[in-house]
Amino acid sequence: MQRAATILDRLPIFALVAALLFWLEAAFASPATMTQAAAILLFGTAIALAPLAQAAGLADVPGAAIGAIVIAAVFVVAAAVELTVMRLLRKQRARTRWLVRLGALLAFAAILFLTPPAGPMKLF
Repeated sequence: MQRAATILDRLPIFALVAALLFWLEAAFASPATMTQAAAILLFGTAIALAPLAQAAGLADVPGAAIGAIVIAAVFVVAAAVELTVMRLLRKQRARTRWLVRLGALLAFAAILFLTPPAGPMKLF
């Protein structure tokens, strides 16, 4: 039982659920109803990755592939942050670490889903 708990503690569960929530918001919300936080995260990451995509020859990739790349980037960053925080809290009890994960996940979900709609926008 103790071994299973340590394996679960090492998995980036928050990052996986956060990427899934972001995918749900980005995939199923129309551009007019997408929240401000989701729009900033989606388009900000896409704009930040644009030079890398152009250098890699991915400039003419369909939108679904760009969305998948953006969600993967969000997952990688969230996983790095989560695993760093869990490494800092490794001497704390498992309950404390799970409460920190749950609190961060609730904060992420609240920011993602409860910000007002971004409305129609023009990027450039």
